[in-house]
Amino acid sequence: MAQYYDAALAPAGLKGTQVALLNAVSLLDRPGMQRLAAALGMDRTTLTRNLRPLEVRALVALWPGEDQRERHVSLTGAGRATLAEALRLWEAAQEQLVSRLGADRARRVLDDLEDLSALARDA
Repeated sequence: MAQYYDAALAPAGLKGTQVALLNAVSLLDRPGMQRLAAALGMDRTTLTRNLRPLEVRALVALWPGEDQRERHVSLTGAGRATLAEALRLWEAAQEQLVSRLGADRARRVLDDLEDLSALARDA
């Protein structure tokens, strides 16, 4: 599934994991790194590694919080535009998936993937 969505998102220059990260930053509205890592189910080291390419592309900005150990993340204008494009591509890929598999089968596949993700988080 990751390859399917990565291919669909290629025109935006993003992978599915990067879209999830940008979307979480957007939805959480300038979260701290700890809050963002928890929301995404990853440790801060992994989050920092995944944010770096987005920061290099100027899609996100990082700045210190009140406590100098904490950093916050926000989308830049380019990040918001790239996320909007990526979400359009994701929706088109989702529609194509449902069209090819049928609504019931596509729902079962996505439900199974959610269950597997939950198992991985709980491990």
